[in-house]
Amino acid sequence: MSIFSKSKKSSSRGQIQIKEVVDNILVLPNNEYRQILETSSVNFELKSEEEQDVIIDSFQNFLNSLPCEIQILVRVREVDIDRYVEDIGRTKDKETIPAYKKQIEGYCSFVKKLVSGNKILSRRFINTLNAIKI
Repeated sequence: MSIFSKSKKSSSRGQIQIKEVVDNILVLPNNEYRQILETSSVNFELKSEEEQDVIIDSFQNFLNSLPCEIQILVRVREVDIDRYVEDIGRTKDKETIPAYKKQIEGYCSFVKKLVSGNKILSRRFINTLNAIKI
């Protein structure tokens, strides 16, 4: 006999109780507020040292200026490049100009070579701002 109950799985809507949504802000039943934002990334290593310092200082100032808690979720996933290459292959098959076909073939082999030794990752940054109770 298992020590875990086999209760019926509930939907995510049932697990996350939301009273209402006002101006893209979630109002929870206990009068707490949440706002969820997705932000983009910056290729930090390609920036100059001065630019990196500016980014760090700006981020520090941003965090210090927040009047509430923040949660930052970084989701990293491997990208399936095979489907992308297949889509490009279908484009090549439809192409009627030989020079364009040749260029598409070259691009496909470039992408295949690029990913053969490297994993291609996508990163998403989800930020949750937790406002104080009112």
